[in-house]
Amino acid sequence: MEFARLLYLVQSINHGNAIMSTFGSNYQYKFISNNGTLQYTYLPTKAMIYDDNCSCGLQTNCTSQAYFIESHSSNRSEVKGLKIGCTPSESFLLSTLECFYDQSCLSLIQQYTNSTHDMNLTTPLSTIVKSRFLPNTTINKLIEHLFMEEWNTTKDYELYFKQCLPLSCSFTYIEQVNLLHTITVLFGLQGGLAIILKWICPKLIGITMKIYEYRKKRRIHIQSQYSTKSMPIESIQTNMHSFSNNKESIVTISATQ
Repeated sequence: MEFARLLYLVQSINHGNAIMSTFGSNYQYKFISNNGTLQYTYLPTKAMIYDDNCSCGLQTNCTSQAYFIESHSSNRSEVKGLKIGCTPSESFLLSTLECFYDQSCLSLIQQYTNSTHDMNLTTPLSTIVKSRFLPNTTINKLIEHLFMEEWNTTKDYELYFKQCLPLSCSFTYIEQVNLLHTITVLFGLQGGLAIILKWICPKLIGITMKIYEYRKKRRIHIQSQYSTKSMPIESIQTNMHSFSNNKESIVTISATQ
């Protein structure tokens, strides 16, 4: 939230630079005297301490219960829900609206502020406001929720279209998987695959068989072309001996002539 970020930035700057509050609620001057003479050249400060020894020099959310003090008396009257602390803004954020839900607390404020308004005519919030926030909810928490009791969202796409005048309009949405739809899609895929396989499988088998027959015939042709007949060793020796005898006969005849 932009407002909360800016508020935190301002609070951090004030605390980081030790800026003194106008009411002196976070720091107080320490006057140093020298022989009864005040030295104004340098005035050191000390941080205020609140409940649980919380120091404003270390933290910004130090608070104590707010109260009224009667004149010429030490009696204190606490103001329900209101806090005092390092700075008025921090005290306000950590306070609640409990006092405004209680008629007696409203009367106490009138008494100590000398208000001329008749508080008896003032109606507490408890009787006129029906809130989702409890009375002890801090102001800081109310700011975080922007003091909103309820968010009402109204969608009017026609009015939005007329206001924006887009060239095209589209939207996306996430749909949960439907078991029946999934089963139907699977059966559809199975039927489609069955039709495709029924048509293509015979053709693939026919092409495969033709390739197999072609390679088989080619292998037989190559083997018949390069095959040789084997002869026994005894047959080879007989042929060699016959050839030798014929050669001697030819030589004898030639010499006789």
